[in-house]
Amino acid sequence: MDPSIWRIVGHPLVSAIHDGPLRGLGIAVKDLFAVQGFAIGVGNPQFLSEASIQEHHASAVRLLLEAGAHVAGIAQTDEFAYSLSGVNIHYGAAPNPAAPGRISGGSSSGPAAAVSSGQAQIGLGTDTAGSIRVPAAYQGLWGIRTSSGRVRRDGVHPLSHSFDTVGILARDAHTLAITAEQLMPEPDSVTPVGVKIDPILDSYVDEDVRIAFSQWRSAALRDRYTQNSAAPAADINDSEELAITHDMLEDWLTIFNVVRGYEAWQAHGDWVSSHGNDLDPQIASRFERDMHITAEEYERFSIQFADARATIRGLLGNHLFLIPTVSCVAPFAGNTDESTRAIAQARAATMLLTTIAGIAGLPAVNIPIRTAAGLPCGACLMGPSGSDKSVIAAAERLNRRANPPA
Repeated sequence: MDPSIWRIVGHPLVSAIHDGPLRGLGIAVKDLFAVQGFAIGVGNPQFLSEASIQEHHASAVRLLLEAGAHVAGIAQTDEFAYSLSGVNIHYGAAPNPAAPGRISGGSSSGPAAAVSSGQAQIGLGTDTAGSIRVPAAYQGLWGIRTSSGRVRRDGVHPLSHSFDTVGILARDAHTLAITAEQLMPEPDSVTPVGVKIDPILDSYVDEDVRIAFSQWRSAALRDRYTQNSAAPAADINDSEELAITHDMLEDWLTIFNVVRGYEAWQAHGDWVSSHGNDLDPQIASRFERDMHITAEEYERFSIQFADARATIRGLLGNHLFLIPTVSCVAPFAGNTDESTRAIAQARAATMLLTTIAGIAGLPAVNIPIRTAAGLPCGACLMGPSGSDKSVIAAAERLNRRANPPA
């Protein structure tokens, strides 16, 4: 067992409850979810040593077990899910099987590495600021951040209740789709009618990723796209391009950081205050910043958050929205100053992109693509809130168009 991927594994760790469409599929469960008979460790050994044994499965875990899947093990998370790197100083940096020597991405680092390496077929994780989408892009996986509030989060340890969502990782779109169906059995509340793009956002990514994404996008959108044959055709060339400005992105990220930070401190401040020496210094510094956010600031920024959510949803309407998932390929792993700077820069630039879905509460699917050098990156397809399964289907269809069978 690789302790940088797994906290604990079994054969299986938890058996399926019923037979079903997920029969035989193993789940790597992020160490934020309640698994009956085990404690939640949130990526911190001291927290784990003090945690209570869970008496019930989290709803998301139970739904997958009832559909025939089994829990292969409880997988590692970046500490308190407060990082996008996949580096945990207590358990080690999770590997990136798709790009050896580079970071895995986080905070759903363990589930991503388990799925990427073939040790599990389904990764069950969370996404607040990109914690499904980033490791999916860095490791060439399919992944979905579900619409805010669509999948129940009971039994999931929080970071920020305004932005936390349940997410899924898989090696292929079919597994992603059938898993999503078990977590979201009800029909989508809206069907997207076409695709919007914003070429301005291409400028926020490195050149190799920009070229890979633009080439994939051109191939995927070369013809008319419809969600189904009965829907009116939506020609990408006739669709309005969005005009999201740099100031808008910066404002949204500021709103996100204040609201998330205040909520993170409310959720963890008491424990963090008495266990400062037990934290990764980088994680501790984020909580220290959060500690100083006042209730008045939170109230003011919560109003701005509601306005920003309405703005983004208004811009998209019932359309899909296609952007790069991450700003760069996975940075090199390591403890050098250069590596640390590169990881921090990647996080800052990528969050300008991932925050869009977070602020708006939208479903967002990572479609794996690769640079000319063969390194994984991603295309992110968002859709209206409640269109999760339609977005997965659209993403699969666009990817088939971009990569037609030989």
